[in-house]
Amino acid sequence: MRVYISGPMTGYEDYNRPAFMEAEKDLTDAGYEVFNPGAIIVDEDFNLKNIAIIDLVSLCECDGIYMLDGWEQSKGARAEYAVAQWIGLRRVNLYDE
Repeated sequence: MRVYISGPMTGYEDYNRPAFMEAEKDLTDAGYEVFNPGAIIVDEDFNLKNIAIIDLVSLCECDGIYMLDGWEQSKGARAEYAVAQWIGLRRVNLYDE
């Protein structure tokens, strides 16, 4: 199963990358294949639209979504969650399985 990590980035130190990396490790250790948008390093030529295209295409190639703490306050994570629900992805929760 391929899982997309979604969570807040804007306004966080280092774009919340430590939380994304920790989630990637936990998910990988649990046997999931992971897409981690926090691992993508973009240059100054990228803008929000470019990032959204990469993220949403990648999300659509996954089977599930893992939501980081604080996602409810993130416009991007809420959009990713809505798309995941729309296309029928399973929400993965490591701690209730």
